[in-house]
Amino acid sequence: MILRIVVVVNKLAKNNLAFRGDNEKIYQERNGIFFSIIEMIVEFNPIMQEHLGRIQLNEVRYHYLSHKIQNALIQILVSEIKITIISRIKEAK
Repeated sequence: MILRIVVVVNKLAKNNLAFRGDNEKIYQERNGIFFSIIEMIVEFNPIMQEHLGRIQLNEVRYHYLSHKIQNALIQILVSEIKITIISRIKEAK
């Protein structure tokens, strides 16, 4: 499940798209591109369906969909990109 979320974060960041809308609740209007894509994935993925169902029933207190997790994933991706760029520069010298 986390891999799917990382891929969504990566694609949105790569295309410089805003993640959040006016609210941060799944299945609500104006909740942004991130949640819209997660909602689309849920339609086709039983693991995500189960996880979101548990979130909606308040069976899961901590999940990977909050803005804090989104920001943390972005920072991890940024760090990896910096490492790759620095490595390539060193190799080119």
